[in-house]
Amino acid sequence: MVRIKLKYVVEDVDRHGNVRLYFRRKGQPKIRLRGVPGSQEFATAYQAALAGVGQAQQPRNIRPVIGSFGWACLNYYAIPTFKSLDPATQNQRRYFLDKICLIGGGVSISTMEPRHIEKLLETKRTTPAAAPNLLKSLKALFA
Repeated sequence: MVRIKLKYVVEDVDRHGNVRLYFRRKGQPKIRLRGVPGSQEFATAYQAALAGVGQAQQPRNIRPVIGSFGWACLNYYAIPTFKSLDPATQNQRRYFLDKICLIGGGVSISTMEPRHIEKLLETKRTTPAAAPNLLKSLKALFA
């Protein structure tokens, strides 16, 4: 059996005894490499990890300020109305609202005006379904 040693690839054994391969570079979080070593899937995952793709993760356990747009989104995600939606609808609404949170999640929701929403909708006008879906997500949030 020939073993090929790749730079930054480490083996970890999980609690069930399964061997998992990870890309681990000092000072960065480890990234799981899927696929069988030597397969195209594994090579693609390794090249992406080398290039730094998949390393940008949002910081965890950061609580948004009460009254901010991010705070409103988190409360919206927790209500039964949102949880009763189809998973695809939930994902779509999270996608649009989380994008806004990245831009200005710390902004007070009480200062949001129709001109701000128009500006957000303008960024989505090039994609036919994106603007109406963004608007539906915002309407549901504000309801």
